[in-house]
Amino acid sequence: MHLAVGVVTYHNEIQELARFCKAFEIAVQKMPPHHSVALIWIDNGHPQKPCTPLSQWIPQAVCLPSEGNVGYTRSINRIMRQAFEKLGVDAFVSANPDGAFHHLTLENFIRHHLSHPTALLEAKQFPEEHPKVFDPQTLETPWSSGCCLFIPKLLYKTIGPLDDQFFMYMEDVDFSWRTRAMGFPVKLCPDALYAHAVVNRSVNEVSIHQHYLSARYLGWKWGHRRFFRWAEKTLLKKKGFTRQTLPELPKQRPSFSWKQKRVTCFGKVFSFGERRW
Repeated sequence: MHLAVGVVTYHNEIQELARFCKAFEIAVQKMPPHHSVALIWIDNGHPQKPCTPLSQWIPQAVCLPSEGNVGYTRSINRIMRQAFEKLGVDAFVSANPDGAFHHLTLENFIRHHLSHPTALLEAKQFPEEHPKVFDPQTLETPWSSGCCLFIPKLLYKTIGPLDDQFFMYMEDVDFSWRTRAMGFPVKLCPDALYAHAVVNRSVNEVSIHQHYLSARYLGWKWGHRRFFRWAEKTLLKKKGFTRQTLPELPKQRPSFSWKQKRVTCFGKVFSFGERRW
């Protein structure tokens, strides 16, 4: 199997990138020799800077030219197109650069994929797990976090790329819902581990604003008026936006049937599903 791992960097600490690359190399070395993995990345932080950060540890990594800070989703879509359409890979793994692969993550992803070839697969984060529910027998989960996500080629060809109207945040929720709405499973892989420490991180206003902007678009896209109005009202009354500064919404809303909309969950605010704690 031929895989590609895609990474979007943005002002990451050099120690983070060094750790990611070291863990990536170890995970690749642990895979059976008949599998291959390409690493593709884009730096959203320095459009004029040469491609050096990841390449100094992994010289064979493919660096796509930066377009500046165009958003995570647009950049990861560029990487996916390169992987599926130019390199012809069988599956794509998106990975946050502030995390790190366990040495068996890629191998276990492939094992789960061979058992469930049409499923969208999510790595299990550690040391802090994501609190959303999953079925311990079927491993199905309401949506998959984009922190470390395995996307098979068939799924990509059927569902299409992520929706780059999401600058960042909730593009993974939307993609998971679209996956389930088309009848494909979404599963957690308990033994495909990805280190991603998020507890006690500082939260800045830019990040908070982006959460509400993504929530506004998600509610609009899936036709959930109450959630859309709540997010927009918060932006206008508490986050300093005006009607003029709110991003313009697309002219046409996607058409989802009532049955497809049943995969959504807007009643749990930013959890988008039941939580285990």
